[in-house]
Amino acid sequence: MYFIYDSLFKADMLFFLLWGNGMERFKNIVWPCITAIVISLSWVLINGDKVIDNIEKFKVWYDTSAALEGVWNNSTEYDIDPPEWLTNQQDEVEVRLTIKGSIIDGTIGSGKLKKLTHNFDYVLLTGKKRSFRDTLDAYAFDYVLGKKVHFGSFTITRDGERLVVKANEDAQRYFPAESILIKKSDVAFPPITPKDLPNKDGKHDE
Repeated sequence: MYFIYDSLFKADMLFFLLWGNGMERFKNIVWPCITAIVISLSWVLINGDKVIDNIEKFKVWYDTSAALEGVWNNSTEYDIDPPEWLTNQQDEVEVRLTIKGSIIDGTIGSGKLKKLTHNFDYVLLTGKKRSFRDTLDAYAFDYVLGKKVHFGSFTITRDGERLVVKANEDAQRYFPAESILIKKSDVAFPPITPKDLPNKDGKHDE
């Protein structure tokens, strides 16, 4: 009889210990996870509109980056009836743009730049795109005899189908104060093919 009571007592103690450990584990692991999930869901429900708004802003930001990329210039060649704003320009200007993240990588050239430097059809262009805007803060530079030379800064803004390039005082030495460009290609720098490379005679293959 004593053996039976002793066994029952030990079984009760074992159940109590297992239950106690289980509850302790529940308190330490499961409950914090449930709490975190509830808090996260509550945050999403409360700030859902903001989350959706941020997603939409990101889409707009990405789309505007793609819209800014490509070749822009104010050339009227092959245009049968170019708009007046395109023909009424001080100088020929061309901008080639690529944007990765918010970093600009491209080139900018003008007739005045070529005339003054006698060497550069264009110079390098870099800078940053403003968040959620069609505006770039850029500066032109290149390397002369191994030294980095700056050619001024620009504020570049896309206005519908037009690209407005405003040069600061330093840049106006080589570029117009303001140029309005139109997109000619979505690809800023087309890949080089074997036909683009000169042959042994220094000529390009037809």
